[in-house]
Amino acid sequence: MPFAPTPPFGPSELFSCCTDHKPPKWSDYDHLELGGCRDHGGSTEGGVAFYAAEFFTVYGRKRDGEAEPITDIHDHREVLQIAAELAIRSGMQLIFYRPGGE
Repeated sequence: MPFAPTPPFGPSELFSCCTDHKPPKWSDYDHLELGGCRDHGGSTEGGVAFYAAEFFTVYGRKRDGEAEPITDIHDHREVLQIAAELAIRSGMQLIFYRPGGE
């Protein structure tokens, strides 16, 4: 079976957590991280195991250790495609965050 190309994603899918859905300043980050999340009535819990995640977030990990959300991905079928597109656009490594080394 041939590899299916990544569908074109727009700014609202790629940069949903960024001001005006514009790309962040990539040089602020050391790498990207993909992490599982859950919603608790408008408050987001990050660092959730992938199997228990309600949605996923791609974060830019700053050099000082702070994680800054770039986009939330609610369609589980698009998680890897969107994360890969951001890694390609940024030229950075994408790490899968695993809480507690699961």
